[in-house]
Amino acid sequence: VYAHKGSINYTIKSIGKNAHSSMPEFGVNAIDNLLLFYNEVEKYTKSVQTTNEILGDFIHNVTVISGGNQVNSIPEKAELQGNIRSIPEVDNETIKQNLVKIINELNKKENVKLELIFDYDKLPVFSDKNSELVKIAKNVAKDIIKEEIPLLGISGTTDAAEFTKAKQAFPIIIFGPGNETPHQVDENVSIDNYLEMVDVYKRIAVDFLNK
Repeated sequence: VYAHKGSINYTIKSIGKNAHSSMPEFGVNAIDNLLLFYNEVEKYTKSVQTTNEILGDFIHNVTVISGGNQVNSIPEKAELQGNIRSIPEVDNETIKQNLVKIINELNKKENVKLELIFDYDKLPVFSDKNSELVKIAKNVAKDIIKEEIPLLGISGTTDAAEFTKAKQAFPIIIFGPGNETPHQVDENVSIDNYLEMVDVYKRIAVDFLNK
C-alpha cells in the first residue's frame, strides 16, 4: 500500500435540561438538539461529490450515539461520535472548518448548546508508487513469498500518516502480514505469514540501505 485515506474522529456533546417527560416544556431535550447536528452534517457530507481515482470517495459515518437516563425523563445530556475518511481533494482542515461552522450556526438557536471535539486527525497518505522502496519490496516479496504483490491505495488509515509530517519527504509503504479479518471479533494473522514477513523485512532493509 502506497496511499490511503485520512481519518478524522469527532465527538459532539449536547447539553440540555432535565424535566419530567409529562412536562417537556420545563426541559431542553439534548437528544433533539443532537439530531439537529446529525441532520446538518448528513446534508454537508452528502453534498461532497468529489472522488479520488486511487482512494475512491470521501466517507462519513456517525458510529456511536448515547443519551438520556430513563424513559420518563427529558434527557439533559446526549453525545454522538463520527468518523470521516478524507481524500486529498477534500482536505482535513476544510472538513474541520465546515463542522465548526455547522456547530456555530446551530448554537445560535434558542436552547441549543453543542460542543465539538476533534479526537483524532490523520492526513491522507500519498507516496511515490515508483519509489525505490516500492520496487525493492515487490522484488523481495516475489522472491520470498513467491507471489506478485499488488500495489494498492486503501480506505483505512495507518500510522504512516504520522510520517507525512516529517520536514523532509521520504518514501512510505504499508506492507505486512494479514488477511480479511481486521476489526472483527476473531481478528488474527497466521504464524507462518508473520514469520515469513520477518524475513521479508530483513531483506528489504538490507537491499534498501545497500542502494
